[in-house]
Amino acid sequence: MRNIKSNFLWVIVYMIIVASLTFLYLRHSMKVSLLGGFKFTLADYFVDVSGTLFFGIELMIVNVFLLLHLFKNDFSTMFVLKQKSKKLLWLKEVYKSILFSLFSTIYLLLCTYGVGGLLCNSYINWDRRRSIFFGETNMICSDIKFINVVMAFFIISFIRILVITLLTMLIYWITNKSSISLIVIITVGIVDYYCPIFYRLISIYYTKWVNPINMAIGLIYGIFLMISITYVGMFKADRKEFLNE
Repeated sequence: MRNIKSNFLWVIVYMIIVASLTFLYLRHSMKVSLLGGFKFTLADYFVDVSGTLFFGIELMIVNVFLLLHLFKNDFSTMFVLKQKSKKLLWLKEVYKSILFSLFSTIYLLLCTYGVGGLLCNSYINWDRRRSIFFGETNMICSDIKFINVVMAFFIISFIRILVITLLTMLIYWITNKSSISLIVIITVGIVDYYCPIFYRLISIYYTKWVNPINMAIGLIYGIFLMISITYVGMFKADRKEFLNE
């Protein structure tokens, strides 16, 4: 019962932090766009939130802290001894990671929609020359609907978060040190900010909409990473020792 209350409190704190970070980040983006003569729409806020600075660094740090707290007892000796097999334990962690990623994705989507809706008065204007889409691509597009942006945001965010969640659990699984997991995830975000290795490859940035094939390739890349990490975890399961750790 104590663990349930503690986990519930952590989730509430997580939700407050994510909502606050989303508001502060999008409000700053709105001010910057106004200085540049552009006007943000709700679709632009979804694109902005998916950027490496916010999504890959700020959000993922908060996610990893919550994740490691919620799953901290899953690899303890007493818990492991109750499981039928180590592979089954790892697959349970994968299942939990999927649920965690789904929750995080839906909540981020709701925060972005809620905060963005307060800061703007239109859904999308990518068919106009005064749009940020035109400023980034030098093109206009009337074929892209707001619902398309939201759906792409949901799918790509879920894949990103799931990959990072699985990677966090795999590193924790191998090293038994949560600090190493956190350092690796932060490093991925910082490196990606300067050189595309993950977030900027699996992206809904404006240029991806000009050539949707690149967006599809990013999705395939993300799915490949998910499958690879899952299989590496299964391979390491038979060699994982928990006793005396």
